[in-house]
Amino acid sequence: MFNNVGNKIKTIAIVTFILNIVAFFGIAIWSCSFFDSMYNMNFGILIFLFLLIVALGAVISWIIALFIYGYGILVQISEQQIQIAQYPYSENTESEDYTEYENP
Repeated sequence: MFNNVGNKIKTIAIVTFILNIVAFFGIAIWSCSFFDSMYNMNFGILIFLFLLIVALGAVISWIIALFIYGYGILVQISEQQIQIAQYPYSENTESEDYTEYENP
């Protein structure tokens, strides 16, 4: 449960991004139907509103996921540094370079 937390946080960031996109898509559909029923708006304005909500939602979701994913990378690097500090003379430290982060 508490092993490999950095990768789990990065997975949560990706899942959160996908769920946010789906949620904003639903909000856009609901908003268009609400404005159409309440104000009987033009179809072109409704399409513009739909695209605006989806685009803003995608940007907001991306920014949120970016911060969560970045935090996951920081946790993953911290875990690697803790392992190096606990076992400074193991055979893994000589064969691997821990100064560079490899993105999967």
